[in-house]
Amino acid sequence: MTPWTWYRNFQRRSRRRSVISALLSESERDPAALGRWLDERLEQGEQTEIEALFEELPDPSALPAACYTDLIEASYRASLFEQGLRLAEAWQSHEPDSPRPLNQAARLHSMAGRFEQAHELHRIALGMGTGSGESAYQFGCTLLRENRFHEAEDAFRQALAQDPR
Repeated sequence: MTPWTWYRNFQRRSRRRSVISALLSESERDPAALGRWLDERLEQGEQTEIEALFEELPDPSALPAACYTDLIEASYRASLFEQGLRLAEAWQSHEPDSPRPLNQAARLHSMAGRFEQAHELHRIALGMGTGSGESAYQFGCTLLRENRFHEAEDAFRQALAQDPR
């Protein structure tokens, strides 16, 4: 390895770690740092850098709950569905009464074409009866991906009835 290659790899690793630190920091949390970094990597086609970020994350069950949404969104945008599912599972262990981790996991399954798993998670989330329209909305999105338009419309109507914003 040349000194230049070593230096460039060192810079990339340092940048990844600073993004992780900015996301995980309790006092100065900056989720936008992850978005900016991810946009740059996606634009430059640096998929291995994105994968390395997810590999360098600490144990998912030790992450602050506020980080899960941002990291799952990043995994979704980078098409790293398995990493996102691992994060959603850890999030669910932190918030077992919340449908949000289930909705995110269902979304990832749906994007990966695993509709049966997505439907099962949607059924569980909808059964939690939180009154929020998010679960019905996410279920409608999954149905749209399957080209099940009439059922999707019904799910969207249900979401609007629960949360008319």
